[in-house]
Amino acid sequence: MALDSSISSFLVYVLIIFISSLVSGTHGQGVVGRGVGNIIRDGQTVVSESGVFVLGFFDPNQNSSSTGETRFVWCCRAPNNDDVVVWSSNSSNSMVVNPVATLLDTGNLIITNGTKDGYLIWQSFDYPTDTLLPSMKIGMNKQTGREWKLTSWKEPNDPSPGESVLQMGNSGLHELYFLKDNKKYSRTGSWNGKFFTGSPISRTNSEFLNIFVDNQTQTFFTFSMANANSYGRLSWYQNSSSFRAGVRQDDASDWIYFRNTLEMCDIYNHCGPNGLCNSQNLTYCECFVGFHPKSTVGWSRRNFTLGCERDDVLNCTNDQGFLKLGYVKIPESTNSTSFDKNMSITECEDRCFNNCSCMAYAPMYLESFKDSRGCIMWHDDLIDTVIQNKNDGAGIVSPSAQISATKYVTILYYYHSFIN
Repeated sequence: MALDSSISSFLVYVLIIFISSLVSGTHGQGVVGRGVGNIIRDGQTVVSESGVFVLGFFDPNQNSSSTGETRFVWCCRAPNNDDVVVWSSNSSNSMVVNPVATLLDTGNLIITNGTKDGYLIWQSFDYPTDTLLPSMKIGMNKQTGREWKLTSWKEPNDPSPGESVLQMGNSGLHELYFLKDNKKYSRTGSWNGKFFTGSPISRTNSEFLNIFVDNQTQTFFTFSMANANSYGRLSWYQNSSSFRAGVRQDDASDWIYFRNTLEMCDIYNHCGPNGLCNSQNLTYCECFVGFHPKSTVGWSRRNFTLGCERDDVLNCTNDQGFLKLGYVKIPESTNSTSFDKNMSITECEDRCFNNCSCMAYAPMYLESFKDSRGCIMWHDDLIDTVIQNKNDGAGIVSPSAQISATKYVTILYYYHSFIN
């Protein structure tokens, strides 16, 4: 595949993939490179086999594409320099033979050998921009170090990397983080077997099937469509305050969008260490039972940065036990020190109780499975804990009470005196 040499600056024309306004089988397969000198120039397009996706050039200065379509899902990003080679088929790799570029109906632009082996040389799905399509990944390859993340456009007509990033954490339970100016802005909460505990859209949107993989070679999140005849996308906006999910049925001309706007309790660690963010609270922030604001002056001014501290120092005697807090986005897992995917919740409690430094514990997976399983233990401050729905019967209960069946995660933490 080759690009016209007259394109001398990244800011003049951008190679881009977008969703076609027509979905039919009348277009030819999107293949470039079978002939010598086969070139795609501005004004020309390559269409996927079923006409779902189109590859063409986009002029940021005019905010338009070569066909007038604006549903962009991927762009070829490069530094703002003249004559930058983003990828070249003139490779010294002996495995590269007669490369062919193909735009698939998944939206993936792949470059393979034009031989029977079809060796995969490169694919656009390894270089996401601001949109996640079904089977695209957010996460990391643990063997190669390759990271898949979404980065917003800098401006609506400038696809160069912006300040907002959605990426997976490389430690703890590999939660998804929204970053703004390279700082944590919000997090989705940990994966509980079905959805991320702090991401309402991943829990309530029945159009998408959430997929989370964590093994020895890679960790990633992706999704597929519940309806095989529909198309979906997740797009991340420039201002880092919202993203939206889009769905379109095969026979529909319009997309249906679900916008997820971040609220106060979605802001990372808004109530400080050992603080609880509760949207039903007038000031949003409160402390765990047995804790108090570390700075009463700060809290009176609604500055919750310092968070909360214990009323009394634990001495690990038999008069101390656990209090249960349900319906929460559990604390950030990077601040925990113990994980066990197969430990029973009873064993988890015993282990935490017998470790004087254990601050709290929680199951890793939903109680809606046959049994709670997995164990997370925290040995330091509890960061970014959010009450999800306190009006649905959640609250502090005695440790002798049974764990109620709920689709939310429960956290139990050390309290000064055992409640009977």
